Amino acid sequence: LAHSWPIAISIIFNLLYLKGDILFLAYFRDQAEVGLYGAAYRVLEVMTVLPTMLMGLVLPSLVAMWSQGRTQEFRKRVAQIFDLFALMVVPVVVGAQLTSTELMTLIAGADFAIAGPILTWLILALVGVFLGTLYGHLVVAINKQRIMTWGYVFVAIVAVVGYRLYIPVYGMWGAVWVTLASEALIAGLTFLVVYRTSRALPSLRVLLKALAASGIMYLALVGLDVPVLIDLLVGGLVYGATIITLKAVSIRQITSLIGSPRL
Repeated sequence: LAHSWPIAISIIFNLLYLKGDILFLAYFRDQAEVGLYGAAYRVLEVMTVLPTMLMGLVLPSLVAMWSQGRTQEFRKRVAQIFDLFALMVVPVVVGAQLTSTELMTLIAGADFAIAGPILTWLILALVGVFLGTLYGHLVVAINKQRIMTWGYVFVAIVAVVGYRLYIPVYGMWGAVWVTLASEALIAGLTFLVVYRTSRALPSLRVLLKALAASGIMYLALVGLDVPVLIDLLVGGLVYGATIITLKAVSIRQITSLIGSPRL
């Protein structure tokens, strides 16, 4: 329980600054704008489940490593998780820059195609979500949750103030900007807390390869005039093949990370 309550608090404050946009939009703007933003936000919301599930799998081993003084092993595991998250989030963000409008049409119907540009920007928050989830759980692993609680409170206050200032004027675009800033802020704060205590730094090698593979995927898709499902299939195949060619990560590394890590 001592290790779990900060996660509960982080979820509460995440809900505050992630759901606050919808609440302020509903109060200050018309329902059509709320519906468009909500449809785009729903795509992001579904994707945020994945990093939380993965961190739930590896958190016990991280707690054990840190409490037993296995700091080098802890740092290595953190770097591996960062690599895995980079491989997942980068192609999604890059691919959405091309397919967001088609995705919104597929998911919500032709009436929501104009929400595509919102998704194009809102999907950038996924980077902050993945990093915030990673380092938020690491805060628990190194037992610094009491300090970070104030960080969550601070970000929630900043987000609420931002929503109040910008949504009445800029509508759903104001909500996008504040959401992006909030996610970046929480990711940065949790990273600083973890780094100051553990000196755990990610390697950028896999991230750079993920960026390169995503760039190649983008070039492969940019000239295609096909249904969005074909875009997703082709993009996934091109990205996967490029990642394998670049030897960014092995199947054994992934399975050892999310399987049954040694405690």
